[in-house]
Amino acid sequence: MGHTALQTLLDRQAVIDTILRLGQAMDEQDWPAARACLADELETDYSSFRGTPPARLSAEAFVALRRSGLTGLRTQHL
Repeated sequence: MGHTALQTLLDRQAVIDTILRLGQAMDEQDWPAARACLADELETDYSSFRGTPPARLSAEAFVALRRSGLTGLRTQHL
């Protein structure tokens, strides 16, 4: 069974809404809300930003890294 055009648009909007909630949660340093936006495991790639190789992380490890990296900073994810 294929997606209808309407379902495709609804799915796309759900992804956009999740990304926006994640950015807002990180800006507000609301770590439980950030975790709620994520799958249990994540594929990350910061190679062009930090020069580190791509990695697979648990959502909890990802949030812990963001928490330590953003503590004391004010951010505005756009």
